[in-house]
Order: sequence, then C-alpha cells, then structure tokens
Amino acid sequence: MGLITLREVYSKASLLVPDDPRVEDISLTQIPRRYQLDDFKRLITWRVANNFSHVGTGKSLVSYLYIFHKLLTTDSKVVVVMPPALIPQYARSLDDIAPQHGFNVQSLHLPLRECKDLLQRYKKGLEEYPQILLLSVNGLIKYGNTLAGCGHYGVLIADECHFAKNSATKVWSMLYRLVYVDNYDYLGMTGTPIKADLTDAYAYIKLKKPDRYRTIEQFEREHVIYKGLGKTKRLIGYKKEQVLTDNLNYQSVRNRADKVLSLDEPQIVEHLVQLSPEHRKFYQDFMSERCIELGDKLLVASNQSALRMLAMRVITNISTYSADPVEDEPLNNLNAIVDSINPVKSKVIIFCHFRETVEKICGTLKFYNPKKIYGGTNQVSAFLENQESRILVCNMTSGGVGLNLQHESHHIIFFETCGTPATLEQCIGRCQRSGQRHKVMVWVFNYRATFWSRLLKSALGRDAITSEALLDKKTFLQQLYL
Repeated sequence: MGLITLREVYSKASLLVPDDPRVEDISLTQIPRRYQLDDFKRLITWRVANNFSHVGTGKSLVSYLYIFHKLLTTDSKVVVVMPPALIPQYARSLDDIAPQHGFNVQSLHLPLRECKDLLQRYKKGLEEYPQILLLSVNGLIKYGNTLAGCGHYGVLIADECHFAKNSATKVWSMLYRLVYVDNYDYLGMTGTPIKADLTDAYAYIKLKKPDRYRTIEQFEREHVIYKGLGKTKRLIGYKKEQVLTDNLNYQSVRNRADKVLSLDEPQIVEHLVQLSPEHRKFYQDFMSERCIELGDKLLVASNQSALRMLAMRVITNISTYSADPVEDEPLNNLNAIVDSINPVKSKVIIFCHFRETVEKICGTLKFYNPKKIYGGTNQVSAFLENQESRILVCNMTSGGVGLNLQHESHHIIFFETCGTPATLEQCIGRCQRSGQRHKVMVWVFNYRATFWSRLLKSALGRDAITSEALLDKKTFLQQLYL
C-alpha cells in the first residue's frame, strides 16, 4: 500500500490532474520532497530538458513521475536508456516505489537472439510494445532505428546521460536523431554532466539548443582558449564563461545535496603515502627509461598516455612489475586504514582503476569475504545480500554510478583515484545520499612525489571551473586543500 496517490502528487505540485482514472490507482511508497515536486513541475513543461541535480538527491523518483505523466497524458510510450549495470536496479526501484503502477516494463538488455525474436514479435503484432522499454547504451545504438520507425514511442529518458557527453559518438547521434527527426520528448539525467573539461558542455547544449552552436569548432572559438597549433595545441583556459553557463543550464534543474538533504557533509581525508626507497627508485627509473623488463618481456611506454597508465600501475602494483622484493607501502597503508575502520562493524567500499588492483585487494582482504565490480563482473547483489561480505572493491567506472549503498556503508577508500572530480563525486554519491544515517568518511590516497600527486592537484583546478559553470558555490575537492 502506498503512502500517497498520484492524484495527490499532482495536487501537491499544483498541477492539473490528468483525466485518467489511473491517477487514483497509482500510489507511491515514497512521498516526494518539495524540491522533487518543483522539478517534476518544471521538467514536464519542456520538450527537451536535463535534471542535473546532485548525486543522491532522488532523480530517479522524479523520472518515475515524469514517465507516469507522459503515459497518462500522451499516446506515446517511453524508452529509458542507461548503462547496462543500472537496468535491474532502475526496474526494481520503479516497482518498489510504485508497486501497483500497472504499466508493462520490458528490458531489451537480453541475449542477441532473444532480443531480436522479441522485437519481431512486437513488429508482427504478436505481442504489444511495452509501455516502458529499458535499453542499454549499446542497445540504443543497435535498436534505435527500429524504435524510431515503429511509431509507438515518443519519449526518451537517458539516465546517467554523461555517456553522451561527446557529440562525435554514435549514441549521441542516435539521441539527436530521435529528438529532432522523430520528435521524441527528452529528459537527460546526471549529477555530473561535466567530467573533466567545459568542452563537455557542447553535447548537452546541442541537444537542447541545436542552433546555438553550428559545430564544435564554433563552440571552441567562442569559449575555449588554446595555446599552440597542431600536435602542440593544448587547452589553457576559457572565455565567455557566463554565456556557456547560461546555455548549459537552459531548461535544466539542479539541486545541491547539501541544500536539499539533511546529511552531514562527507569528511574527506587526503591520505599521504610515501613509497619505500626501493619502490621510489623503481618508479623513478621507469619514468626516466619508459620501459620495464618483466621476465622475457619488455614493457614500453610508447606515448604519453601509455606512460601515465603504466606509471599508475607501478605505483599501486609494484609486486607485479619488480623482479626483486619491494616493500609495498600502498598496500600496507590500505591494510592499516581497513583495520582502523574494522569492517566487521561497518562495511567498506574501495575504489580502484585497474583489474589487477581489484584482484590484488580482494586477495589481500579475503578474510572479509570481499566482492568486486569490474567490467563484466558485478557482485553487488552478493555484497548486499551476504552480511559476511564486508568489503566491496569497485572499478570507478563500473561501480561509480547507479548503486545505492547508503544503507550498507559510510566508509569509502580511493586506493587509486583520477583527475576528474566528477567521477569522485559520483563514487562518493553511492553512500552520500538520502537514507544515509552516518557521516560518510572518505580517504583519498595521494602518493607523494609521483604522477598521482600531480593528478590530484589538476583535479582541484578542474573542479573549481566545473562548479562555477554549474552554479555550485563550493568545489567538491576543496576539503582536501583547506
């Protein structure tokens, strides 16, 4: 039994109640907060819109209200696209929040043959097109043309829509085609629209205001300052930032977590790690020579990107790359922090970059029955359901979005971090969200006198620029440097 009917939601939002008897039948187990009602009221007035509210502020609930409104007031069915790992949770949460909504929900994240058979059944009229169709990002690329031509769908929601921040990708082109050729209504949702540079804003603006910038080159001429030409060209700053900010936030809503949720701000601790003398020398030799002899193999960093990736691996996985025994201070420090937390009393989330790091940590901390998320391996259900599992080790990309872990943990460790503060914010948002009863504690490892130390400093500058563009008063990483 729900706590509030959909009719009451419309009344609380001061909206005209749809002339459909289902507004009485659909009830919610969560009562929308005032800001969620305000967002719902605004978003349904725009054909193309974004919900950029902070991680953990309840964008999914707003999207469910948006879906119900479209299904009750139009003849169009709804497509929801998101990273594949989020599909089960999104569907489960919809049923939990509106257990008797009565709409047919179908995921197309299925084996290829099964998916094609299902689409054929829809096309031949053997089965009705579902009112809510859930697609992965790759699924949208594969089946977008089919959906565009079927005539049944006219509403598109993109959850964690930063997957479409690059206008040169196939998925962005499909979104643009559905919105402006097939005339779909569109709602994009992400708490971190800009991952690294303000150039990410172009793709969002182009979807909402397609005539504002004819090309990415025009956008860059107007807003980006470069130094050098050709291969030496590098971004050094921005101009007309207020114009960019206005365009980015056009037809968008954004609520800050610290303004709308009764949560303590997370306590963020920069944990400085000094490499052992042998480890430090190995790292410095590698950075100088750009190669490592590993048995009969020679690992060569042939370009700057390869050098950066291999350097990070050398820092956190020295035992893999050194033929001689080397004291592993990063791992020693991790063990000390985990012991101080005592996972037996409180579960711990550890974020890393590399598969080898995930496997190494799981092997080292096997006493706590750790589970992992990396690439195709997703053991979050086992972590949630098994109280003997006290540690979850996640790749930042695979485990940094969509998971609701606020009831499981309030301790987060970034053993390997990155230079994009938006990613850090997304990861912390797994625990720092509505329903969290404790102050979230965050440790960010900083390896002295290494590439990673420079990466964190770079993140601070990027975070300040991003926060200003998104009209946030306080930068996310500020606590690390005050």
